[in-house]
Amino acid sequence: MKPMILLFPALWFFTAALLPAEPLILNRQACLSLAEEHNPDLMDSKLSLAGSRREKEAGWNLFLPSVSAGARVSSFSPLYQ
Repeated sequence: MKPMILLFPALWFFTAALLPAEPLILNRQACLSLAEEHNPDLMDSKLSLAGSRREKEAGWNLFLPSVSAGARVSSFSPLYQ
């Protein structure tokens, strides 16, 4: 009996999810924007372009000068006096 009680709400949920929604009216601009959003090759190209721009903008980091300093002290003293 319990499985039947749980089955009815699940069937109602999935049936409601399958009901038709409002019809999608597409004009030329809507078709182009949908195609642009869901085209995997175009998405890949956009990500590649963004990565290239990021590398170009961060490229100045490689050319910063570096400064280092060192000091040494030595004294000469004869071993035998």
